[in-house]
Amino acid sequence: MEGDEHKENAEGKPNDEASAQRPLSPSTSVVGAKNQRVLSEISARESDDATKGEKKVGLAHWTQGEKWVVATNAILAFVALLALGVYWKQLGVMKKQLSAMSGQLEQMKVSGTDTHDLASSTKVLATNAANQVTELHNGVSQQRLLASTSQGTLDLYRRYFQKAQRPVVWVQANAPELTAGKLAAWSVLATNSGPVPAVRFRMCAGLTYGLSASERINLDQICPHSAMDAMGDSIAAPGVVGQNYKTGFSEVPLTQEMIDSMNTFNDSLAVGGVILYEDSYGNKYRSTFCMFRLANGAIGYCVKGNDLQ
Repeated sequence: MEGDEHKENAEGKPNDEASAQRPLSPSTSVVGAKNQRVLSEISARESDDATKGEKKVGLAHWTQGEKWVVATNAILAFVALLALGVYWKQLGVMKKQLSAMSGQLEQMKVSGTDTHDLASSTKVLATNAANQVTELHNGVSQQRLLASTSQGTLDLYRRYFQKAQRPVVWVQANAPELTAGKLAAWSVLATNSGPVPAVRFRMCAGLTYGLSASERINLDQICPHSAMDAMGDSIAAPGVVGQNYKTGFSEVPLTQEMIDSMNTFNDSLAVGGVILYEDSYGNKYRSTFCMFRLANGAIGYCVKGNDLQ
């Protein structure tokens, strides 16, 4: 019933359900649908226009500071992008450098191993060189010892040769001359029996008479050093007899009584002396002699005073 369309239901709400459930005619349904779409499109266009208008109004109302902030942020973003690119490029370079350094490290490790091997080889060579120096030192020491031994042997042979080749001067005495009223005279001949000459030859002789004359003879008084040094020297050639001689004289002339005593007692007259000479090497020699006369005229050698030095 039409009079009940605007009535409210029991809850106080409009009775729309009844109206919604009311059947519509076909023409009325189609027209309503078209109108509804048109209204929706118009509403959508108005909504877009309102949004665009709001955006335009918002951009138009930005301040100068806001624009600078936006521009600065944009520049900073661009700079950050550039820095990122530079960093990326540097990262690549650093990776290459790191790779190169890694290769150098490997080379250094290999070089270190080679250096260690070289040091070990050098140490071995140094040890061998030290051993060779030690052996050389020992060899030099042995050579020095051998040279010293050879020098000692050479000196020994040289001394032996000099001794073997030294001059040897000895004497033989003539019979003394005993005449009353004259000085007793006794000549002594020096002969060099060595193989080489005796140079700087000097000789002196003197007489002692009375009982035990040979025991009382004093060669230092007969041939003092000062007198020997003042003498002129000569040469005694090897093997020449009588080339060099010396005659000793008594201090006073003989009396017949003195001569009779000499012919009665042994060793009542003695002769002694000193001979100095050298060899060609400069070695010095000294010969001393002492002889006495027997009562029968024979000649004997004293107990002391005969020497070769």
